[in-house]
Amino acid sequence: MSSAARKLSIVIPLVLIALPAILFCSILARYVIDVPMFDDYDAVLGFLNHLKAAPTFWAKLIFFLGSQHSEYKLFFEEAVFWAQVKALGHINLPSLCMLGNGFALLLGIVLWRMFLPAAELSRRLIFFIPVSWLLFQLQYAQTLDFPIGALQNLPVIVFSLAAIHLLFETKRWSFSAALALFVLAISSSGNGLVLIPIGLVVLAVRRDFRRIFAWAGVSAVCMASYLYNYTPANWQTPSGSVIPAVARLRSLGFAVSLLGSAGAYPIRAGGIVLGTLLCLFCIYVGRRGYFRKRPDVGYSVVFLVLTSICLTCFRLNYGFQASMASRYTIYSTLLLIFGWFAIVELWLDRNRHLPWRNPMFVCAACGAICFSVAMDVWGARFLERRNRDLIIGMSLYARNPSPQATSGPVFPPPATADVQAFNLRVREILRQSSELGIYRPPAYRDVR
Repeated sequence: MSSAARKLSIVIPLVLIALPAILFCSILARYVIDVPMFDDYDAVLGFLNHLKAAPTFWAKLIFFLGSQHSEYKLFFEEAVFWAQVKALGHINLPSLCMLGNGFALLLGIVLWRMFLPAAELSRRLIFFIPVSWLLFQLQYAQTLDFPIGALQNLPVIVFSLAAIHLLFETKRWSFSAALALFVLAISSSGNGLVLIPIGLVVLAVRRDFRRIFAWAGVSAVCMASYLYNYTPANWQTPSGSVIPAVARLRSLGFAVSLLGSAGAYPIRAGGIVLGTLLCLFCIYVGRRGYFRKRPDVGYSVVFLVLTSICLTCFRLNYGFQASMASRYTIYSTLLLIFGWFAIVELWLDRNRHLPWRNPMFVCAACGAICFSVAMDVWGARFLERRNRDLIIGMSLYARNPSPQATSGPVFPPPATADVQAFNLRVREILRQSSELGIYRPPAYRDVR
């Protein structure tokens, strides 16, 4: 191969890999706004109001360690909020959105590190094209341009998969880095706790007892921190009146639907179909020995499956539509990506011809590109509608900021007493944030 041809074999795939990431970041940058939404009121503004009201650093630290949002302790996110307020004197929501969105780029780097580690660069780049288009798309827009959502849902995945990958690295610093990422994963979201048994199993299989004790010790400290002042939430499991066999079937269907939720648009039944196919494919490649060959990928799949089981426990009674929520589709997308890893390593990379000539690769690349473009269109429309509602809600609040009013900042107008109570509570949070100088809402007064 000539020098020019060799350069083209690297440059063209690089462009095709970078293009979806550029589109992804450009769309998100266009729609980011300085308005809190839903969980931001309690998890960001409410947390900072209490933190600033604490009289001493020790009191702030105690509150930080005991703070809980819903079922989760959010140490990583809250540390970011605390650091930003300390540096700027106030919270800047757009910068938090962009920071959270940026973890998708870090996730791409982690996946690249895991992908075809022994292959030559040009083939590795070409085969990575479908991965980039699957990852950098807006099907999971519900968790993007959303400070607490993006800083919870994406970092825990990045830290967890990176920690699993580093457990199988042989460099001297790899285990220490894996421990640090393990702590960050648990600090980001509750499903980071899934790494405790995964790490212990990995090290036990290798009979690395010294590191088992280190992992168990760090796990104990993390669990103690998590359980400090923890209030158990009501898990969304089936009620006692449900026949046990039916309850188990519902739980299984919910978990499978969540794992296949990338296929739920535009047909909801596609989630169950894709989830079933992905589970069967994982069993098939496991029986072929792929996960023994690539244990980091295998344990990453275990992390995704265990996360789906945990989400089933918490969200089942919200109905099957909860399993197809946009914010959860990133887990299904990652399962698709790891499925592509297996296809490439078991079948495609054995053929030494150019990948461009392989029909399976061409179909996968074209399918990933079409899927990504369709989801970018859907995601952009979703973000536009969400921003319109947020701005209307904030304009209603700006017109009548009285603590007793119930119109805004949540929009569409509240339909239940619970939402009315939520509006009353977040109005008080906004008032306190404004008085403390933490956050001042934009004055959207003329929006209809």
